[in-house]
Amino acid sequence: MNLTALEFPRVCARLAEFAVSAPGKEACLGRTPTADRATAEREIDRTAQALRLLETHGDAPLTGFPDVRPHLRTAAHEGFVLDGKALVEVGTVLTVARELSVFFRRHLATAPALADVPNRVRAFPSLENSLARALDDHGNVLDQASDELAAVRHTIRTLRDTLARRLEELVGRASMAELVSDTYVTVRNNRFVIPFVPAPWGESKESFRTGRSPGKPFSSNRCSRSN
Repeated sequence: MNLTALEFPRVCARLAEFAVSAPGKEACLGRTPTADRATAEREIDRTAQALRLLETHGDAPLTGFPDVRPHLRTAAHEGFVLDGKALVEVGTVLTVARELSVFFRRHLATAPALADVPNRVRAFPSLENSLARALDDHGNVLDQASDELAAVRHTIRTLRDTLARRLEELVGRASMAELVSDTYVTVRNNRFVIPFVPAPWGESKESFRTGRSPGKPFSSNRCSRSN
């Protein structure tokens, strides 16, 4: 059978334009016809029932989703882990799979020929919920990922707030007026920064070795004194 003469590749390419994912497009482009009449009639019936289902109940909840096959291959190796972004993409696919499975189970009476679809589109609600609980949309780990993490981060925030308050009290003292250019404390690159005004070289026995121009702030943990 000369599929090119029948323009079958063009049919597959046209079908692929309606796919919402990279794996879906590949599946459409990789279709081949069957020479078995019973199989062909069965697939035609499935297509007709799918069309009737969509006409009756509206579009299936099938939105665009990422290709997670590379992530799954990585995770299959012992000792390999996925980063937050990859896990978010896996969670997206799990959500789509669950919603699609629910949709077909709910409307099987309209399309009995598609009874196998819910079982082929497996849902993993426990894993999906765990990922949603642990990660935000950008793949950052949330405090609620575990009780231990929440406790540690709470302690860190408390200590940071306490340290910031004490530093602000320090730079606000009258005795610090000639040493700081302002009475605020900022955070840069996860370090507290106090706007010290370095004394010109040679004018003070206790001068700051900063290497910065006078009047510019520098990190408090980089400040040192010379005797």
